[in-house]
Amino acid sequence: LYIPPGCAHWGIAESDDCITLSVGFRAPSQTEMLQDFAEHLAEQNDSARRYCDPSSNAGQHCGEIDANAISQARQLMTSALEDDNTLANWFGRLMTHRPPEAEPAELNETEFYKTITRQPLVLALTARLAFHGKVLFADGESDALPANYQDGLQAFCRLEPGSDVPLHILPQELLYRLYERGTLLVAEQAGEDDQD
Repeated sequence: LYIPPGCAHWGIAESDDCITLSVGFRAPSQTEMLQDFAEHLAEQNDSARRYCDPSSNAGQHCGEIDANAISQARQLMTSALEDDNTLANWFGRLMTHRPPEAEPAELNETEFYKTITRQPLVLALTARLAFHGKVLFADGESDALPANYQDGLQAFCRLEPGSDVPLHILPQELLYRLYERGTLLVAEQAGEDDQD
Protein backbone atom coordinates (compact mmCIF):
# COMPACT_ATOMS: atom_id res chain seq x y z
CA LEU A 1 0.00 0.00 0.00
CA TYR A 2 1.44 3.35 -1.03
CA ILE A 3 0.53 6.37 1.08
CA PRO A 4 1.44 9.66 -0.59
CA PRO A 5 3.48 12.37 1.15
CA GLY A 6 1.54 14.61 3.51
CA CYS A 7 -0.93 11.91 4.64
CA ALA A 8 -0.55 10.92 8.29
CA HIS A 9 -0.63 7.17 8.86
CA TRP A 10 0.21 4.55 11.45
CA GLY A 11 1.04 1.14 9.99
CA ILE A 12 0.67 -2.03 12.06
CA ALA A 13 1.83 -5.50 11.05
CA GLU A 14 -1.05 -7.82 11.94
CA SER A 15 0.66 -11.19 11.56
CA ASP A 16 4.12 -12.68 11.92
CA ASP A 17 4.59 -13.04 8.15
CA CYS A 18 4.30 -9.37 7.21
CA ILE A 19 6.17 -6.17 7.89
CA THR A 20 5.32 -2.52 7.83
CA LEU A 21 7.88 -0.09 6.51
CA SER A 22 7.49 3.64 6.73
CA VAL A 23 10.09 5.84 5.13
CA GLY A 24 9.69 9.55 5.45
CA PHE A 25 12.13 12.38 5.12
CA ARG A 26 12.33 15.93 3.96
CA ALA A 27 14.52 16.64 0.99
CA PRO A 28 14.26 20.37 0.33
CA SER A 29 15.93 21.70 -2.78
CA GLN A 30 18.80 24.17 -2.61
CA THR A 31 16.45 26.90 -3.80
CA GLU A 32 13.92 26.11 -1.05
CA MET A 33 16.66 26.11 1.56
CA LEU A 34 18.12 29.43 0.41
CA GLN A 35 14.72 31.08 0.28
CA ASP A 36 13.70 29.75 3.70
CA PHE A 37 17.05 30.73 5.25
CA ALA A 38 16.75 34.26 3.86
CA GLU A 39 13.25 34.54 5.32
CA HIS A 40 14.51 33.21 8.66
CA LEU A 41 17.31 35.78 8.72
CA ALA A 42 14.91 38.57 7.88
CA GLU A 43 12.66 37.54 10.79
CA GLN A 44 15.44 36.92 13.33
CA ASN A 45 18.22 39.31 12.48
CA ASP A 46 18.27 43.07 12.56
CA SER A 47 21.90 43.22 11.52
CA ALA A 48 23.41 46.64 11.09
CA ARG A 49 25.87 45.22 8.57
CA ARG A 50 25.27 46.67 5.14
CA TYR A 51 26.84 46.44 1.74
CA CYS A 52 29.14 49.36 0.95
CA ASP A 53 30.60 50.08 -2.45
CA PRO A 54 34.32 49.36 -2.42
CA SER A 55 36.56 52.25 -3.34
CA SER A 56 36.71 52.50 -7.11
CA ASN A 57 39.86 52.21 -9.17
CA ALA A 58 40.99 55.15 -11.27
CA GLY A 59 39.69 54.79 -14.80
CA GLN A 60 36.91 52.37 -13.79
CA HIS A 61 33.53 53.08 -15.34
CA CYS A 62 31.10 54.45 -12.72
CA GLY A 63 28.44 51.87 -13.63
CA GLU A 64 30.73 48.83 -13.60
CA ILE A 65 30.22 46.08 -11.02
CA ASP A 66 33.74 44.78 -10.62
CA ALA A 67 35.27 41.77 -8.89
CA ASN A 68 35.77 43.72 -5.63
CA ALA A 69 32.06 44.55 -5.45
CA ILE A 70 31.13 40.91 -6.09
CA SER A 71 33.61 39.75 -3.45
CA GLN A 72 32.23 42.15 -0.86
CA ALA A 73 28.64 41.06 -1.60
CA ARG A 74 29.67 37.38 -1.29
CA GLN A 75 31.44 38.04 2.02
CA LEU A 76 28.40 39.82 3.44
CA MET A 77 26.07 36.98 2.37
CA THR A 78 28.29 34.11 3.52
CA SER A 79 28.96 35.70 6.92
CA ALA A 80 25.33 34.86 7.77
CA LEU A 81 26.21 31.16 7.42
CA GLU A 82 29.10 31.34 9.89
CA ASP A 83 26.91 31.51 13.01
CA ASP A 84 26.30 27.85 13.93
CA ASN A 85 23.47 28.68 16.36
CA THR A 86 21.55 30.67 13.74
CA LEU A 87 22.08 27.92 11.17
CA ALA A 88 21.05 25.14 13.59
CA ASN A 89 17.95 27.05 14.69
CA TRP A 90 16.86 27.61 11.10
CA PHE A 91 17.67 24.05 9.98
CA GLY A 92 15.81 22.46 12.90
CA ARG A 93 12.71 24.48 12.12
CA LEU A 94 12.92 23.71 8.40
CA MET A 95 13.34 19.96 8.84
CA THR A 96 10.49 19.62 11.36
CA HIS A 97 8.05 21.99 9.65
CA ARG A 98 4.63 20.64 8.79
CA PRO A 99 1.47 22.38 7.65
CA PRO A 100 -0.48 23.67 10.66
CA GLU A 101 -3.51 21.75 11.87
CA ALA A 102 -6.81 23.40 11.07
CA GLU A 103 -8.36 22.79 14.49
CA PRO A 104 -7.16 24.91 17.44
CA ALA A 105 -6.51 23.41 20.87
CA GLU A 106 -9.77 22.68 22.69
CA LEU A 107 -8.56 23.12 26.27
CA ASN A 108 -7.33 26.30 27.90
CA GLU A 109 -4.21 26.06 30.03
CA THR A 110 -6.02 25.40 33.32
CA GLU A 111 -8.24 22.71 31.78
CA PHE A 112 -5.22 21.14 30.09
CA TYR A 113 -3.29 20.69 33.36
CA LYS A 114 -6.35 19.16 35.06
CA THR A 115 -7.10 16.86 32.13
CA ILE A 116 -3.59 15.42 31.77
CA THR A 117 -3.70 14.15 35.36
CA ARG A 118 -6.64 11.91 34.30
CA GLN A 119 -5.99 11.17 30.62
CA PRO A 120 -2.73 10.34 28.85
CA LEU A 121 -0.96 12.90 26.72
CA VAL A 122 -0.07 11.46 23.29
CA LEU A 123 2.42 12.46 20.60
CA ALA A 124 0.43 13.30 17.44
CA LEU A 125 0.85 10.95 14.50
CA THR A 126 1.96 13.88 12.34
CA ALA A 127 4.53 15.24 14.82
CA ARG A 128 8.04 15.96 13.57
CA LEU A 129 10.70 16.25 16.25
CA ALA A 130 14.43 17.00 16.42
CA PHE A 131 16.85 18.66 18.83
CA HIS A 132 20.15 20.51 18.80
CA GLY A 133 21.89 21.04 22.11
CA LYS A 134 19.18 22.23 24.52
CA VAL A 135 16.76 23.33 21.79
CA LEU A 136 13.69 21.27 20.85
CA PHE A 137 12.36 21.57 17.31
CA ALA A 138 8.77 20.42 17.02
CA ASP A 139 6.69 20.94 13.91
CA GLY A 140 8.68 23.92 12.70
CA GLU A 141 8.90 25.74 16.03
CA SER A 142 11.81 25.90 18.47
CA ASP A 143 11.95 26.01 22.26
CA ALA A 144 15.08 26.28 24.41
CA LEU A 145 15.03 24.07 27.49
CA PRO A 146 16.88 24.32 30.81
CA ALA A 147 20.01 22.14 31.02
CA ASN A 148 18.38 19.77 33.55
CA TYR A 149 15.92 18.61 30.83
CA GLN A 150 18.62 17.33 28.43
CA ASP A 151 17.79 13.66 29.09
CA GLY A 152 14.07 14.35 28.82
CA LEU A 153 14.60 16.24 25.57
CA GLN A 154 16.43 13.31 24.01
CA ALA A 155 13.85 10.82 25.31
CA PHE A 156 11.02 12.96 23.92
CA CYS A 157 12.61 13.02 20.47
CA ARG A 158 12.84 9.19 20.56
CA LEU A 159 9.09 8.74 21.14
CA GLU A 160 7.11 7.06 18.39
CA PRO A 161 4.10 8.97 17.05
CA GLY A 162 0.99 7.85 18.94
CA SER A 163 3.01 7.09 22.09
CA ASP A 164 1.99 8.27 25.55
CA VAL A 165 4.14 11.19 26.72
CA PRO A 166 5.45 11.02 30.30
CA LEU A 167 4.46 14.25 32.06
CA HIS A 168 7.88 14.73 33.68
CA ILE A 169 9.78 14.55 30.38
CA LEU A 170 9.48 18.29 29.56
CA PRO A 171 8.53 21.43 31.51
CA GLN A 172 4.76 21.67 32.05
CA GLU A 173 4.41 25.02 30.27
CA LEU A 174 6.17 23.55 27.21
CA LEU A 175 3.79 20.57 27.20
CA TYR A 176 0.91 23.04 26.95
CA ARG A 177 2.55 25.00 24.11
CA LEU A 178 3.09 21.73 22.22
CA TYR A 179 -0.56 20.86 22.83
CA GLU A 180 -1.65 24.28 21.50
CA ARG A 181 0.40 23.68 18.33
CA GLY A 182 -1.05 20.20 17.75
CA THR A 183 2.20 18.32 18.46
CA LEU A 184 0.63 16.73 21.56
CA LEU A 185 -2.94 15.51 21.98
CA VAL A 186 -5.00 14.42 24.97
CA ALA A 187 -5.69 10.67 24.56
CA GLU A 188 -9.40 11.00 23.71
CA GLN A 189 -8.53 13.52 20.96
CA ALA A 190 -6.06 11.05 19.49
CA GLY A 191 -8.83 8.42 19.28
CA GLU A 192 -11.20 10.92 17.62
CA ASP A 193 -8.57 11.81 15.01
CA ASP A 194 -8.03 8.13 14.18
CA GLN A 195 -11.77 7.71 13.47
CA ASP A 196 -11.95 10.68 11.07
